[in-house]
Formats: sequence, structure tokens, C-alpha cells
Amino acid sequence: MNFGWNMEVFRYMAVVIVLGIAYGLLQFAFSIRKAASGAEGNFCLIFMIMSYMLASGAAAGLAVTVNYQNNFDSLKVFSEFYEKAYASSSILLLAFVLAAALSVISTYALPKKECETSG
Repeated sequence: MNFGWNMEVFRYMAVVIVLGIAYGLLQFAFSIRKAASGAEGNFCLIFMIMSYMLASGAAAGLAVTVNYQNNFDSLKVFSEFYEKAYASSSILLLAFVLAAALSVISTYALPKKECETSG
């Protein structure tokens, strides 16, 4: 039975979560390598792409969950599913907010580091 549900958004949200975890683990491994060897590394572009994916995953998940809940669940049959969808979308939104805060903090720290090394 198909009620017109489009589950691609929830699949996209799951893929963004998996990619976010993979990126976090990869960044952690490279940070340990950088600390151990003193090598330089820059993941600025990948970080920005991942931030936008987190934001789009959170927005898509929240919007579609609200839409499905209002249009298809008048009997409150799938309330547990919607609670889990809201929780995962909220975690994605929190991850984006923290990534944005980290980006702002790192832009303030970068000029200080360049000034200390050059002069």
C-alpha cells in the first residue's frame, strides 16, 4: 500500500548522518596523525561541504516529517516513527550549528596563528 510517501528524504537524511560520522572519524584520524608528526593538513573545503550537507539534511528531514505527520497521520498511528525522525533531524541541526560555530572560531584563530609564525 503506497500512501504517496516519498522516503527518499529520509534516505538522504540517513546518508548524511553516515557521511557525517565518517567525516568525523576521518578528521579525528588525521588530527592524531598531524599531532604526532607535525604535518600540515587542511580540510576547509570538505568541512564546508559537510556543513551544508548537515544543514540540508536537517531542513529536509524536519520539513518532510511535519508534512507527513499533518497529511497522512490523522490517527496518530506512526507517532513513534515521527518522534525518531524529529530526533534525528534535530541532531543533524545541532551538528550543523556546532560546525558553524567551529568554523567561526577557527577563522578568528587563523590570523593569530599566521601573525605568530610570520613575525
